[in-house]
Amino acid sequence: MDIQWHVKSNLDGGRRGAAEARIRKLGEGQKDLIHVVIHVEGSNHHKHGAAEAKIRCQAKGRELIAHERDDEPEIALTKAVDVFEREVRSMRAKRRDHRGGAPPMPVEEAPEDDRLRAVRHGEYTRRQVLRRVRRQAAPALGGARACGGGADGGGGSALASAQCF
Repeated sequence: MDIQWHVKSNLDGGRRGAAEARIRKLGEGQKDLIHVVIHVEGSNHHKHGAAEAKIRCQAKGRELIAHERDDEPEIALTKAVDVFEREVRSMRAKRRDHRGGAPPMPVEEAPEDDRLRAVRHGEYTRRQVLRRVRRQAAPALGGARACGGGADGGGGSALASAQCF
């Protein structure tokens, strides 16, 4: 991670070093913060503070911006670093949540059908079980075969058989 400074006001060197150390500490052991630009300048606008600090960071997949104003450039910078730290932590928390950080949901097991249990234990083949299922479903369908049966009583097409499952 590289840090660039653009200072257009009287900024105390100790505060500048402290702010840079806090930002570098956020990047330790992480590869998501790529490029940070810190912009501090004085403002002559009468309604706002006389100094403003803006931190822009290119992070993996997004851009983070922290912007603060105050009477003193050092205080504005400290507040902007506080906001930037919150933004970075929030971004990382969201990424963790999307990667499956939540505990897995419990899975309820469905009761096993006797016919499937018979297939698993080798008493019947899958084909025999499906034939029985079709025969049991035929009366519910008004005498027609459950799968693939047409008026001619034939086996039906491969498409019709595939749609049964």
